[in-house]
Amino acid sequence: MKKIHLFIAAFALFIAFTSCKNDKDYGNPTISFKTETIYVSDGDSLLAGEKAKIGISANFNTNDNITNFKIKLKTDTEVIALDSGINSANFEYEYKLTKTLANLETLTFTITDIEGHTAEISLDIHLKAIEYGEINYYTNIILGAQNNTTNGGFYSLSNNTIYNKTNAENNQALIDLVYYYNSKNSNALSSPAMSSDGEVTGVDVWTTKNETVFAADANLTIAKFNAMQHDSLLLVAASLASDAWKAKAKALAVGNIYYFKTHSSKFGIFKVNSVQGTDAGTIEIELKVQK
Repeated sequence: MKKIHLFIAAFALFIAFTSCKNDKDYGNPTISFKTETIYVSDGDSLLAGEKAKIGISANFNTNDNITNFKIKLKTDTEVIALDSGINSANFEYEYKLTKTLANLETLTFTITDIEGHTAEISLDIHLKAIEYGEINYYTNIILGAQNNTTNGGFYSLSNNTIYNKTNAENNQALIDLVYYYNSKNSNALSSPAMSSDGEVTGVDVWTTKNETVFAADANLTIAKFNAMQHDSLLLVAASLASDAWKAKAKALAVGNIYYFKTHSSKFGIFKVNSVQGTDAGTIEIELKVQK
Protein backbone atom coordinates (compact mmCIF):
# COMPACT_ATOMS: atom_id res chain seq x y z
CA MET A 1 0.00 0.00 0.00
CA LYS A 2 2.85 2.36 0.85
CA LYS A 3 4.40 1.74 -2.58
CA ILE A 4 1.10 2.60 -4.26
CA HIS A 5 0.84 5.86 -2.33
CA LEU A 6 4.41 6.75 -3.30
CA PHE A 7 3.67 5.97 -6.97
CA ILE A 8 0.55 8.15 -6.92
CA ALA A 9 2.44 11.00 -5.29
CA ALA A 10 5.23 10.76 -7.84
CA PHE A 11 2.77 10.62 -10.71
CA ALA A 12 0.97 13.70 -9.34
CA LEU A 13 4.25 15.59 -9.15
CA PHE A 14 5.03 14.60 -12.73
CA ILE A 15 1.65 15.83 -13.96
CA ALA A 16 2.04 19.08 -12.04
CA PHE A 17 5.53 19.63 -13.43
CA THR A 18 4.45 18.84 -16.97
CA SER A 19 1.43 21.10 -16.64
CA CYS A 20 3.55 23.99 -15.38
CA LYS A 21 6.02 23.50 -18.20
CA ASN A 22 3.28 23.57 -20.88
CA ASP A 23 1.64 26.61 -19.30
CA LYS A 24 4.73 28.79 -19.63
CA ASP A 25 3.88 32.09 -21.31
CA TYR A 26 6.55 33.21 -23.77
CA GLY A 27 5.00 36.63 -24.21
CA ASN A 28 3.94 38.53 -27.28
CA PRO A 29 5.55 38.48 -30.72
CA THR A 30 7.16 41.70 -31.96
CA ILE A 31 6.51 43.81 -35.04
CA SER A 32 8.31 46.94 -36.22
CA PHE A 33 8.62 49.29 -39.18
CA LYS A 34 11.70 49.21 -41.36
CA THR A 35 13.54 52.52 -41.32
CA GLU A 36 15.42 52.50 -44.63
CA THR A 37 14.92 55.65 -46.72
CA ILE A 38 12.95 53.75 -49.37
CA TYR A 39 10.07 53.44 -46.89
CA VAL A 40 7.66 56.06 -45.55
CA SER A 41 7.44 56.74 -41.83
CA ASP A 42 4.75 57.77 -39.38
CA GLY A 43 3.61 61.32 -40.07
CA ASP A 44 4.91 61.55 -43.63
CA SER A 45 2.93 63.48 -46.26
CA LEU A 46 2.27 62.35 -49.84
CA LEU A 47 0.61 63.91 -52.85
CA ALA A 48 -2.65 62.36 -54.04
CA GLY A 49 -1.75 59.52 -56.38
CA GLU A 50 1.83 59.32 -55.12
CA LYS A 51 3.13 55.80 -54.59
CA ALA A 52 5.11 54.69 -51.54
CA LYS A 53 6.16 51.61 -49.57
CA ILE A 54 5.98 50.57 -45.93
CA GLY A 55 8.45 47.96 -44.66
CA ILE A 56 7.47 45.51 -41.88
CA SER A 57 9.56 43.09 -39.78
CA ALA A 58 7.85 40.53 -37.49
CA ASN A 59 9.38 38.04 -35.04
CA PHE A 60 7.88 35.31 -32.87
CA ASN A 61 8.32 35.05 -29.09
CA THR A 62 10.92 32.25 -29.46
CA ASN A 63 8.27 29.55 -29.06
CA ASP A 64 4.92 30.29 -30.73
CA ASN A 65 4.78 30.74 -34.48
CA ILE A 66 2.94 33.71 -36.00
CA THR A 67 -0.25 32.50 -37.66
CA ASN A 68 -2.07 35.65 -38.79
CA PHE A 69 -1.12 38.99 -40.32
CA LYS A 70 -3.70 41.73 -40.74
CA ILE A 71 -3.58 45.25 -42.23
CA LYS A 72 -6.34 47.80 -41.57
CA LEU A 73 -6.68 51.05 -43.50
CA LYS A 74 -8.70 53.84 -41.93
CA THR A 75 -9.79 57.05 -43.64
CA ASP A 76 -13.42 58.12 -43.13
CA THR A 77 -14.17 54.43 -42.75
CA GLU A 78 -12.05 51.42 -41.84
CA VAL A 79 -11.39 48.55 -44.23
CA ILE A 80 -9.36 45.37 -44.01
CA ALA A 81 -6.61 45.72 -46.61
CA LEU A 82 -5.13 42.30 -45.83
CA ASP A 83 -6.06 39.34 -43.59
CA SER A 84 -3.64 36.50 -44.20
CA GLY A 85 -3.13 33.18 -42.49
CA ILE A 86 0.52 32.18 -42.14
CA ASN A 87 2.71 29.85 -40.07
CA SER A 88 6.10 31.42 -39.55
CA ALA A 89 8.54 32.27 -36.80
CA ASN A 90 9.70 35.44 -38.54
CA PHE A 91 8.79 37.30 -41.71
CA GLU A 92 9.25 40.57 -43.55
CA TYR A 93 6.62 42.33 -45.60
CA GLU A 94 6.51 45.29 -47.98
CA TYR A 95 3.20 47.11 -48.30
CA LYS A 96 2.73 49.23 -51.42
CA LEU A 97 0.32 52.12 -51.21
CA THR A 98 -1.05 54.84 -53.46
CA LYS A 99 -2.11 57.98 -51.60
CA THR A 100 -5.81 58.72 -51.81
CA LEU A 101 -7.49 62.11 -51.53
CA ALA A 102 -8.15 61.54 -47.82
CA ASN A 103 -6.46 64.11 -45.60
CA LEU A 104 -5.36 61.37 -43.20
CA GLU A 105 -4.85 57.64 -43.67
CA THR A 106 -4.03 55.42 -40.71
CA LEU A 107 -2.54 52.00 -41.43
CA THR A 108 -2.51 49.41 -38.64
CA PHE A 109 -0.47 46.20 -38.85
CA THR A 110 -1.35 43.35 -36.45
CA ILE A 111 0.24 39.92 -35.95
CA THR A 112 -1.20 37.06 -33.92
CA ASP A 113 0.60 33.85 -32.90
CA ILE A 114 -0.72 30.32 -32.42
CA GLU A 115 -1.37 30.96 -28.71
CA GLY A 116 -3.35 34.13 -29.37
CA HIS A 117 -0.64 36.61 -28.43
CA THR A 118 -0.77 39.78 -30.53
CA ALA A 119 1.37 42.76 -31.42
CA GLU A 120 0.30 45.87 -33.30
CA ILE A 121 1.83 49.01 -34.81
CA SER A 122 0.34 51.84 -36.84
CA LEU A 123 1.33 54.93 -38.78
CA ASP A 124 -0.36 58.00 -40.20
CA ILE A 125 0.06 59.25 -43.75
CA HIS A 126 -1.09 62.82 -44.45
CA LEU A 127 -2.19 64.40 -47.73
CA LYS A 128 0.39 66.88 -48.97
CA ALA A 129 -1.02 70.15 -50.21
CA ILE A 130 -0.33 70.69 -53.91
CA GLU A 131 1.58 73.84 -54.73
CA TYR A 132 0.25 74.88 -58.13
CA GLY A 133 2.55 76.63 -60.54
CA GLU A 134 2.06 79.84 -62.48
CA ILE A 135 1.01 79.89 -66.12
CA ASN A 136 1.31 82.18 -69.11
CA TYR A 137 -1.96 83.03 -70.83
CA TYR A 138 -1.80 84.00 -74.51
CA THR A 139 -4.85 85.09 -76.53
CA ASN A 140 -5.65 86.10 -80.13
CA ILE A 141 -3.11 83.73 -81.66
CA ILE A 142 -4.05 83.72 -85.35
CA LEU A 143 -2.06 81.23 -87.43
CA GLY A 144 -2.19 80.91 -91.21
CA ALA A 145 -2.22 77.62 -93.09
CA GLN A 146 0.64 76.73 -95.46
CA ASN A 147 -0.67 78.75 -98.44
CA ASN A 148 -1.68 81.81 -96.45
CA THR A 149 0.54 84.73 -97.51
CA THR A 150 -0.60 87.09 -94.74
CA ASN A 151 -0.52 85.10 -91.51
CA GLY A 152 2.42 82.98 -90.47
CA GLY A 153 1.76 79.39 -89.47
CA PHE A 154 4.66 78.83 -87.02
CA TYR A 155 4.43 79.65 -83.33
CA SER A 156 6.91 79.95 -80.46
CA LEU A 157 5.65 79.36 -76.93
CA SER A 158 8.77 80.78 -75.33
CA ASN A 159 8.20 84.30 -76.68
CA ASN A 160 4.56 84.19 -77.83
CA THR A 161 5.53 85.04 -81.40
CA ILE A 162 4.08 83.98 -84.76
CA TYR A 163 6.57 83.43 -87.60
CA ASN A 164 6.16 83.08 -91.34
CA LYS A 165 8.03 80.30 -93.07
CA THR A 166 11.22 82.25 -93.79
CA ASN A 167 11.54 83.64 -90.28
CA ALA A 168 10.70 80.25 -88.80
CA GLU A 169 13.53 78.63 -90.77
CA ASN A 170 15.88 81.21 -89.29
CA ASN A 171 14.61 80.53 -85.76
CA GLN A 172 14.10 76.78 -85.80
CA ALA A 173 14.97 76.26 -82.13
CA LEU A 174 12.11 78.55 -81.10
CA ILE A 175 9.30 76.89 -83.04
CA ASP A 176 6.88 74.68 -81.08
CA LEU A 177 3.66 74.64 -83.12
CA VAL A 178 2.90 74.42 -86.82
CA TYR A 179 -0.54 74.95 -88.36
CA TYR A 180 -1.58 73.44 -91.69
CA TYR A 181 -4.58 72.14 -93.60
CA ASN A 182 -4.96 69.12 -95.88
CA SER A 183 -7.72 66.74 -96.93
CA LYS A 184 -6.47 63.96 -94.62
CA ASN A 185 -6.22 65.83 -91.32
CA SER A 186 -8.31 68.92 -92.12
CA ASN A 187 -7.26 71.79 -89.82
CA ALA A 188 -4.35 70.52 -87.75
CA LEU A 189 -1.73 71.63 -85.26
CA SER A 190 1.54 69.77 -85.25
CA SER A 191 5.19 70.53 -84.52
CA PRO A 192 8.36 70.70 -86.62
CA ALA A 193 9.40 67.20 -85.56
CA MET A 194 6.07 65.75 -86.65
CA SER A 195 5.32 67.74 -89.81
CA SER A 196 6.04 65.98 -93.10
CA ASP A 197 6.96 67.63 -96.38
CA GLY A 198 3.47 66.93 -97.69
CA GLU A 199 2.00 69.01 -94.90
CA VAL A 200 4.39 71.94 -94.56
CA THR A 201 6.98 72.18 -97.31
CA GLY A 202 10.60 72.45 -96.20
CA VAL A 203 10.24 71.62 -92.50
CA ASP A 204 11.45 68.06 -93.03
CA VAL A 205 14.98 69.36 -93.80
CA TRP A 206 15.28 71.62 -90.76
CA THR A 207 18.29 70.84 -88.59
CA THR A 208 16.42 71.62 -85.36
CA LYS A 209 12.92 70.20 -85.06
CA ASN A 210 11.22 70.60 -81.70
CA GLU A 211 8.57 68.04 -80.83
CA THR A 212 5.21 68.91 -79.31
CA VAL A 213 2.56 66.24 -78.71
CA PHE A 214 -1.17 66.56 -78.09
CA ALA A 215 -3.85 64.80 -76.05
CA ALA A 216 -7.62 65.09 -76.00
CA ASP A 217 -9.56 64.61 -72.77
CA ALA A 218 -13.33 64.27 -72.60
CA ASN A 219 -13.31 65.95 -69.19
CA LEU A 220 -11.95 69.20 -70.60
CA THR A 221 -14.59 71.90 -70.93
CA ILE A 222 -14.58 75.54 -71.97
CA ALA A 223 -15.69 76.47 -68.45
CA LYS A 224 -12.68 74.68 -66.96
CA PHE A 225 -10.36 76.32 -69.46
CA ASN A 226 -11.72 79.78 -68.71
CA ALA A 227 -11.52 79.29 -64.94
CA MET A 228 -7.94 78.02 -65.00
CA GLN A 229 -5.69 80.39 -63.01
CA HIS A 230 -2.74 78.04 -62.39
CA ASP A 231 -1.41 74.73 -63.68
CA SER A 232 -3.86 72.47 -61.81
CA LEU A 233 -5.41 71.12 -65.02
CA LEU A 234 -1.97 70.68 -66.51
CA LEU A 235 -0.97 68.37 -63.65
CA VAL A 236 -3.80 66.13 -64.82
CA ALA A 237 -2.17 66.09 -68.27
CA ALA A 238 1.08 64.94 -66.71
CA SER A 239 -0.68 61.81 -65.43
CA LEU A 240 -2.14 60.76 -68.79
CA ALA A 241 -0.99 57.44 -70.23
CA SER A 242 1.73 57.60 -72.85
CA ASP A 243 -0.58 56.30 -75.59
CA ALA A 244 -2.93 59.26 -75.02
CA TRP A 245 -0.40 61.60 -76.61
CA LYS A 246 -0.54 62.04 -80.39
CA ALA A 247 1.72 63.73 -82.93
CA LYS A 248 -1.06 66.00 -84.19
CA ALA A 249 -4.29 67.62 -83.07
CA LYS A 250 -6.44 66.97 -86.15
CA ALA A 251 -9.82 68.02 -87.58
CA LEU A 252 -9.86 71.04 -85.30
CA ALA A 253 -13.13 72.90 -84.89
CA VAL A 254 -14.41 75.78 -82.79
CA GLY A 255 -14.58 74.84 -79.12
CA ASN A 256 -12.02 72.03 -79.29
CA ILE A 257 -9.65 71.89 -76.33
CA TYR A 258 -6.40 69.94 -76.24
CA TYR A 259 -3.54 69.38 -73.86
CA PHE A 260 -0.04 69.71 -75.29
CA LYS A 261 3.44 68.85 -74.06
CA THR A 262 6.57 70.52 -75.42
CA HIS A 263 10.06 69.15 -76.03
CA SER A 264 11.12 70.76 -72.74
CA SER A 265 8.35 68.88 -70.88
CA LYS A 266 6.20 71.93 -70.28
CA PHE A 267 2.47 71.24 -70.31
CA GLY A 268 -0.15 73.50 -71.80
CA ILE A 269 -3.72 73.62 -73.01
CA PHE A 270 -5.23 75.36 -76.04
CA LYS A 271 -8.76 76.20 -77.15
CA VAL A 272 -9.92 76.80 -80.73
CA ASN A 273 -11.88 80.05 -81.12
CA SER A 274 -12.30 80.18 -84.90
CA VAL A 275 -11.38 78.32 -88.09
CA GLN A 276 -11.64 79.91 -91.53
CA GLY A 277 -10.85 78.55 -94.98
CA THR A 278 -8.64 75.64 -95.95
CA ASP A 279 -4.95 75.57 -96.99
CA ALA A 280 -4.90 79.39 -97.23
CA GLY A 281 -7.13 79.94 -94.23
CA THR A 282 -6.54 80.68 -90.55
CA ILE A 283 -7.12 79.29 -87.11
CA GLU A 284 -7.43 81.37 -83.95
CA ILE A 285 -6.48 79.81 -80.64
CA GLU A 286 -5.79 80.89 -77.09
CA LEU A 287 -3.59 78.89 -74.77
CA LYS A 288 -2.27 78.52 -71.25
CA VAL A 289 1.14 77.03 -70.60
CA GLN A 290 3.35 76.43 -67.59
CA LYS A 291 5.91 79.15 -66.91
